[in-house]
Amino acid sequence: MNSKLWITRALSTCSMVAIFATYSMVALAGTPKATGELLVSGSDDAIVTVDGQTALSGRTIFSGSTIVTSETASAILSCAAAGSVKLAPNSTAIVSFDGSTLTANLNSGSLTVVSSAHPIAVTTPNGVVNVNAGETATTASQDSNTKKKGGSAWIWWGVVFGAAAVALIGTAVMSSDSEFGSGGTVVPGPPTTSSPS
Repeated sequence: MNSKLWITRALSTCSMVAIFATYSMVALAGTPKATGELLVSGSDDAIVTVDGQTALSGRTIFSGSTIVTSETASAILSCAAAGSVKLAPNSTAIVSFDGSTLTANLNSGSLTVVSSAHPIAVTTPNGVVNVNAGETATTASQDSNTKKKGGSAWIWWGVVFGAAAVALIGTAVMSSDSEFGSGGTVVPGPPTTSSPS
């Protein structure tokens, strides 16, 4: 009788383990996480990090990863149907994607959309930009005086030259002996000829 009890308990335990293992695998396999592939390019000292760890070409990237490129490296992230983007050197971005959409939060540098069926929403410090394939989003301000030659210094030169022109015209008008606006009409007379004497 004792052996029948042990056999029953062993079979019950094995059945419970089999059922638990089967349902665990079904639950884990139910929601696959979206992935992309990273391609690193640049010089020999090119460094790209993903979530703080150095990454090489071919690394699998998960949605929500932070990608940072050094000043000598660029990185292309390919996300199957969602598209692919290229991070320029000295760039930092958090990329999020699923089966068909790709978005990025660009903290520094620039990001170019290499391929995508739909515009990619890129959040920069200046706001959200919808970027189509072949276009680039950058964190540099479009109206920054530090990026333009001359900046706003031309305004001061314009003020100086304008004041000088007003001073010259005012001086010329005030010191002239002409009486402008006196109401008279100037009519040229006949030409004078001089006779030889």
